[in-house]
Formats: sequence, C-alpha cells, structure tokens
Amino acid sequence: MQNPLFNALGSFVIIFVGGAIFYVSPNWLLMPITALVWLAFEIWRTSKRNDFKRKMILALIMGLSLAIFDFVVENLGARLGYWLSLKSNFFILAVPVEIVFTCLLGGAAFFLLISNFHWTFQKILLSTALWSIGGTAGELYLNWIGFMRYQNGWKSIPHALASYIVVWLLLHGFYRFLNRPLDIDIRS
Repeated sequence: MQNPLFNALGSFVIIFVGGAIFYVSPNWLLMPITALVWLAFEIWRTSKRNDFKRKMILALIMGLSLAIFDFVVENLGARLGYWLSLKSNFFILAVPVEIVFTCLLGGAAFFLLISNFHWTFQKILLSTALWSIGGTAGELYLNWIGFMRYQNGWKSIPHALASYIVVWLLLHGFYRFLNRPLDIDIRS
C-alpha cells in the first residue's frame, strides 16, 4: 500500500501503542519490540515496490548508522557525566542493549517511512520538530521512572531537545545522501 498518509498513521499508531504499553509496564525490552513491529509494518507496505531490495539495504545502512551514532554519543555523554541509563537487562559499556537494537530497527523503519514522502525544507523542519518533541518527552518519562538520570546540569529542555533536533536533521540529511543518484547498479 503506497498511501503516505496511511503509512504515517500506521507508524504513529504502532509507536503510540508501544509507548502506551511501556507507560503501563516499563521495560527496556518493549522499545526494540515496538521498533521491530514498526519495521515489519514498513517492510509489509514497501515489499511490493520494484526497488524493495535497494530500499531495504539503504534502510539497514541508516539503522546501523543510527545505532553506531547513538552508541558513541550515549557512551560519551555517560563518560562526561551528563546522563546515566539504568535498569537494562544488559549493557554494552554505558548503553542498554535494548537501545542499540531500537536504533537499528527504528532507524531502518524511519528510512522506509520517510521514503514515502516528497521532502521540502518546511516538511523536514516539521518532521524534525515532531520527532524531537516525542524523543524529549520520552526521555522526560525515562527520567521520571528511574530508567535514566541526568547529571551535571544536563536537562531535557533545552539540552535533550536540541540534541534530538540535531539528530533528526542529520537523519534527514543522511536519507538524502543515501538516495543520491549512484553510478552503480545494486539490483543484481
């Protein structure tokens, strides 16, 4: 199904339901599960396209890049004493393994979602604002329930919000970079 509004609404519902379940029963594991369901939805709606294989490769590149970027930034922030993640089932240095998988799966799903739209500068700013507000609200909640702790003056507003704005702008820029015309054919 190629209706961008349907795809955006479906993605919103999946993320909202995952967040609601997390709100009722907080567990880090719910985050990668929600991202996996979201990615499955995006694969389902993208699978009939002629360029599916190419899109999946690029989506996985974006997801892996986001996971690596987040891993580096989270460890750096923890090392500098700005935040601390708590109550994970397993940590990789300072990062909950659930967040690594959430970034991998969610980044791939995000790539597939935004591939439905024609992006103008205004739409990128709106998308960035919405995702950044959502991420900031999520971190506020994680701090409130004791899954995260900010330290050394770091705060959700303005620090986390500004960080999310930078991340979402980078993701949109990386999306454009990945979709630039190539001189090679990866359809083989």
